[in-house]
This record gives sequence, C-alpha cells and structure tokens, in this order.
Amino acid sequence: MKIELLGWSCEGIRAADMKIDLTNKDSEVTKLSLILLDNSGGKTTTTELIRDTLSGRTESYDEEQIMHFADEERLDNDNGFFQLDVRLDGEVYNFINNFNFKEKTVQVITKGGQLGTQHKWAPPSRAQAFLDNGLVNLYIYDGEQTKYLMDERRGDVETVVDNIYQLTEFEKIKIILDSHLEDEQKKAKATITNKSALNALETKIKKLKSRREELEDKYKKCDKDIIEANKNIERLNKEKKDTSADTDKKSKRLEEIKNEIKDCEVKNNQILIEILQLYKHPFSISKSIENEYRTFRKNLDEQKLPESSTRAFFEETAKKDECICGEPLDQRKKDIILKKSEAFMGDEYTEFLNAMKSSVSESIITIKDDHQELLDEKTKELKVNNDALYEKNNEKDEFSAAIQGSSGRSFKDIDEEINKERETKIKAEMFKEKYFTTNQYVNKTTHPESINSVGDIDKLIASYEAEMNLGQSLSNLRKKIDLIKSLIDRCKEKTKVNIKTNLINRINEDLKKTVNQGIPPQIESLDGYIKLKSKLNLKDKKVNVGAELAVAYVFLITALKEADQANQFPLFVDSPANSIGSSIRENIAKLVMANTSQFICLIQLGERDFFVNKLDEYSKGNSNMYTVFRKTKETQKYLNNNSENLKEYNNSAVVTGLDFLNKFYIPGTV
Repeated sequence: MKIELLGWSCEGIRAADMKIDLTNKDSEVTKLSLILLDNSGGKTTTTELIRDTLSGRTESYDEEQIMHFADEERLDNDNGFFQLDVRLDGEVYNFINNFNFKEKTVQVITKGGQLGTQHKWAPPSRAQAFLDNGLVNLYIYDGEQTKYLMDERRGDVETVVDNIYQLTEFEKIKIILDSHLEDEQKKAKATITNKSALNALETKIKKLKSRREELEDKYKKCDKDIIEANKNIERLNKEKKDTSADTDKKSKRLEEIKNEIKDCEVKNNQILIEILQLYKHPFSISKSIENEYRTFRKNLDEQKLPESSTRAFFEETAKKDECICGEPLDQRKKDIILKKSEAFMGDEYTEFLNAMKSSVSESIITIKDDHQELLDEKTKELKVNNDALYEKNNEKDEFSAAIQGSSGRSFKDIDEEINKERETKIKAEMFKEKYFTTNQYVNKTTHPESINSVGDIDKLIASYEAEMNLGQSLSNLRKKIDLIKSLIDRCKEKTKVNIKTNLINRINEDLKKTVNQGIPPQIESLDGYIKLKSKLNLKDKKVNVGAELAVAYVFLITALKEADQANQFPLFVDSPANSIGSSIRENIAKLVMANTSQFICLIQLGERDFFVNKLDEYSKGNSNMYTVFRKTKETQKYLNNNSENLKEYNNSAVVTGLDFLNKFYIPGTV
C-alpha cells in the first residue's frame, strides 16, 4: 500500500483558514513540505484533524469533541469545514468533514474511487488496515511525543513495532480462529437438548473468562506496582536518612545552646547577688541619700537624743523622797514630776533611736566612693548578659522548630508511608505467586471472584466446556486452533525479536551519524521502551534532552523506513525540532530526507534555525514551503506586500516560498 498526502483545506474552525497543496505542477507529491504555523494558527488542531480524518475517527466524534474544533473568535459562525486529500495506490480520495456547531454534529463524506461519493468514511478495503488509528498515529506524529518512547512506564515501543510492521495481523488471525471456533460451538448447541443447563454452563464460563481478564490485567499492573513501590521505598529511605543526619546535627547544636543558656543564667544570678549587696547601702543608689544620712546623724547628736531624758528616769525619781538636786520631795512635787514625765520618750523609742543612730553611723563608716560606679557597671553587665540570654533562647526555639519540621514530617510519617509501599509490593508479589499456582481445593462450587490462578480458571473452563458435549470434531478443532494460536504467538515473538535486533543495529549506526556531541547514545534493547546502554554523556542538559529526543526520533524514522519495503507511508510531524539542538537538527534533517518518500512538517518560528535550510538542501529543491498566519495588527505589514505568492482567506493568509518563511517574524514570539 502506497499512501500519499496531497493536501488539506479548512474554513470556519479554530485553525486559521487555509488551503495547502503538497504536490508539484505535475501533481506528484514533493519530497518535502514545510508549513510554518504557530500555535495561534491552529497547529495542534490541524494535526488532530489530519490524523482523525485519515483514520476515520471523526465519524465517531461526540458533541464535546465536535465543539473542541469550534472557533471561539467566530461565535456567529455555525459551520466549519475540513478536507484531506489522499492518494491510495494511485487513486485520489477526498475525506470531508462538515461541522455544524449549532447542532453539534459532523457529516463525514468520502469522494473518489470506484464507488464515487459516499456519506461516510469509506476508503478502499485494501487500505483500511494501513489507516488503522494505531498505525496512523505513528506516521501522523507529534514531535513532542517522541519522548514517550523513552518512558519505561508506557510501553509505546511495542505499539510502534506492532503497528508499523503489521504484527497486529497475527492477533487478527487469532480472532478469526476464535470466531470460527465460536461458530462451530454454536452449531454444536443444536445437539444439546438441555438448553437451561447449557445456558447455565455458558454463564459460568463467561464469568470465569471475565475473571481471567481481570487477573491478566492485574498481573500486568503488578510489575508496575512493584517497580513503583521499590522506587518509592528507595526515595523514602533516602529522605529518612537525610532527615536523620540533619536532625542529629541540629540536635547537637541545640544541646550546645542549652548549655550556653545555663551558663548565662548562672552568671545572671551571680550579678544579681552582687547588685543586691550593693543595694543594701542606699547611698549607693544616690549621693543625695548619703547626704541625708549624714544630716540625720548630725541632728540626733545636736539634740542629744536619745540619752537619759526618758520617762523611766522621771518615774524612778518620783519614787524617792529626795530629788537629785538634794531637795526633799513631797507628794505635790512627785505628782508634778510624774505629770512632766509624759512629755519624754519611753524606753522602746529610745532603743529604736539608739539602734538607728548605730546603723547610720555604721553605714557612714562603710561608705565607699566607688559604690555608685560599681552599681552602674554591674547593671550594664546584667543587661549585656540578659541580651545574650535572649538571643540564645531565640536560637534554641529556632533549632527546636527546625528539628521538628526539617523534612516537613516526622520519622513516624515516613515509616508509615514505607510500610504502605511494602504492603503494596508484598500484595503484588503474593498475587503474582498465586497467579500461576493451582489450588487443589478449587472446584466447580468455588466462586469465580475468589479464584486467583489462571491455571485454576483454565481448568474449570475446560471442565465446563467438556460438559457441553460439543463432540469430538469440535474438541479436535479446538486443539488445532490452540496449536495454531500457539504457533502464531511463537512466530510473532520470533519475528518481533528479529525486527528489534535489526532495528537496534540500524538505529545505532544512524545515531553515530546523528548525535555528534559527546558520546553518541546506543540502544541496548527495545522491550517496551527505548533502553540506552548508558546515560548520555553530555554536559549541557538542553543538549542531553535533545539527544534523547533524537534517539526516539531516529527510532521512529528508521522503523518506518524498514517497514517501507512493501508499503510506503508519508511522515507528517508536528514540531519536529522544538527540543533538539542545532547540530542534531542538521543531522536529523539529513536522516529524515534520506529515509522518507514524503516528509511534511508543521514548524514554529523557533524551529527554523539549523533545520529548515538543511531540509531544503537535502530535498534538492523537491519541496513546498508555506507560511500561514492570522490577520492581526502585527501581520498587517505582510498583507500590504501585494505578492503573487500570497493568498488571503477570511481570517488568515498563506504565503509560498522559502525566503518569506525564513524572514517571517511576529514580535513577542519565539
């Protein structure tokens, strides 16, 4: 089958209105077609519609998918149009999509071939296998998706190999064989009289087969779960280790800080004791207090207080018959003396004043000139030490908080997560172990949902099918079909191994020519994904990413080329060089032009350098160059150039030619 894209046209959808012709003046497709179309022009939309139109997917669009292509800037526009022109083994076919956005419908029309116009997707039957969605997705390709071929979690390489090399036909043969067996089983049912029993057996078999499919899906998922669990456990253990090391370091410093705080507190207490001792001398607080002390002592002395002029002296005198002066004392004089004694102090006041005079005298004696200075010094020392204590306490709080939340969670939280991952891993491993292990206790009374072994399920299915009394011929047919299916699986696997081996050798040779920065990457295997022999030895991370994309890109191009011996596919790529470095771009350009019969690519402004001119050079002039842009203030200057190479549409313009493609620029874009 030879598939050629002749061009496309669209109007009234979210992409820019355009008509693109991929042929030359002789109606032959050019080896190279470059279309400069930025995101505002509908690059992704165009790619999606080309892919879905070619594979017939537009016919099954739901309302949401239909409205996805409505132009939000043209709300009054109820209709849209997209047509893809294709040549299949020399016959031209027009695949048309008429969108009605008001009613949310799409009408699919096919024109061409022997049947003429048909209101459905109707390519010739011989071409439908090559227009399968899985295969179309490989030669109508998004360049950014090449990175998925390097992702071990996706398994896209198997899909590529199966579709490009038509290994899916093996499965189709098996389906045909199963269908034939099913037909024969239906014929055999006529010989069975107990229809209710047959129906019951059929129900049991369906449930068992459904359970088998569940187990198969779960088995496939188990490997991914185990890999993911191991990765998570490794990550969590590292997190735990890092958290522990950081916590130990911070804990050590925290203990140092606590000791420093204790030292500050001890020093504080010492200073406070010294200050209190100084405050026992009030005159240390102020010079005026000292002066008041001295004046008070002086006044007591001047007043001769206290001495013998006390109430007790007069009371004792009144008891005697003679005064101290020698005069006799009668009762009248004694009464006068006692009355006068009330004007003098008692003994308690005398004792108090004597004690006070003694204390004041003592204090005056011990007065030192430097008390005030010493008090000031100790006060300042206390402040400095208090400031240091405050800072240490703040530092202690910071480290305490840091220890508690250094990783955002505790060891307990991490251990819980590790245990969950281990449980997931153990469950998956136990399931895999049970998957192939037969259980002698499983019988016809066992509920299908409780069976975890495909061997047990197959045993029960075989038992039920045997009970259906299909006859020896049907049994022999089943055996033959099983044998053929087994041979098909072996043939498919062997074919795939040979294909992958040849691909690896061919791709590795092409990679040596394509990636010339650092050590060229080499493919080790193609089991599910592209596995490299070693990591790319490139210092520049951007170059590294570009090289990885180049690996996937070379794989795709080489696979299409290798499978192109009997069939010929175009290669349509959206953003083929967006993440690829300059030197690799040049090599990719050389490789793709040497290994494709028709290369069409939608590029952005940033992909032109080191790519467009090289593609044109290697195409040797067998090319079409288009620049598609919307009509805006920024692009108005290009519309004023009244060139014959410019064609205007409702909301856009298309200009042919390499010169214009190279010089076209919109400020603010890349």
